[in-house]
Amino acid sequence: SRTSCKKLHLNQTRSEEKLTIIYMMAMCGYTGILTVVVLILITATSISQCEIKINTHQLSMKINESQSFILTVTDLQQPDVEVRFHPEYKDRIAVSPSAITLSSDHEEYTITVEGIGIGKSLLTAHSTPNISIDGVFLTATIYRSKMIDILSVIIGWAYFAVWSVSFYPQIYTNYERKSVVGLDFDYLALNMVGYLSYTIFTIGMYYIPEIIMEYMKRYPRSLIPVTFNDIAFNIHGTIAIIVTIFQCFVYTRGNQKISITGAVILIAMGIAYFTSLLLVYFDNIHWIDFLYFCSYIKLLITLLKYIPQVN
Repeated sequence: SRTSCKKLHLNQTRSEEKLTIIYMMAMCGYTGILTVVVLILITATSISQCEIKINTHQLSMKINESQSFILTVTDLQQPDVEVRFHPEYKDRIAVSPSAITLSSDHEEYTITVEGIGIGKSLLTAHSTPNISIDGVFLTATIYRSKMIDILSVIIGWAYFAVWSVSFYPQIYTNYERKSVVGLDFDYLALNMVGYLSYTIFTIGMYYIPEIIMEYMKRYPRSLIPVTFNDIAFNIHGTIAIIVTIFQCFVYTRGNQKISITGAVILIAMGIAYFTSLLLVYFDNIHWIDFLYFCSYIKLLITLLKYIPQVN
């Protein structure tokens, strides 16, 4: 009996030792895995801290004149990274230097762009070895007359100011009356969709390099049909409409609501948007075609939106 107990105790001890060894091995394995994960995260963090950007995405110059932009590098982890610049149209702009080698102790680089031909050209870049420089791109505009360019800017901002002021009488009237009775909700809903659509169009055409390149490919001698004041106007208009919609929720509105006709139009536009996004997703159309669709929606709404309010 005592012998049996000793054997049982010995077996239990050995089992516990085996379990301890297995547990320690498992812990070592987990520790190893965690160590690897931590190292990966630390490496990823250090890589992600590296940032390469430029101080502007738009340059405008008279032909045979030059403009400069500054490329800024922070927390570069990889030595001897070469960044090479690629003009979309070499007969319109010349870049100097055409390539630079980044170093960890040099954070800013000045790049000069000279206008040698009338029109617009996209400037992009790639690096060797390959690192993320998606933010290094700009559009250069080369014009023949400075006065025409200045006049265009003045007219554009005058347009922005005049149309922007038109939003405020309605907002102020709603505030004074604490009521939105008489304001047609169909008009408001259609206006919201229209401004959102055109905001998408203007931002996409102005800021997204893939879309700009596609536009340049389709219309090589044309200028991008969007300026910064177009973006400012549409963003401002969208915010003003959101404020007006907020007033509809907090002020007296009576029995007003979106009509069945208005709801049907909005649903149809929503379906059209969803369909066009599916076409983009399955590569049946390009993103620029989706942006054109947004502009067509804005045009259609401009033709329709005043009818409810007039009625």
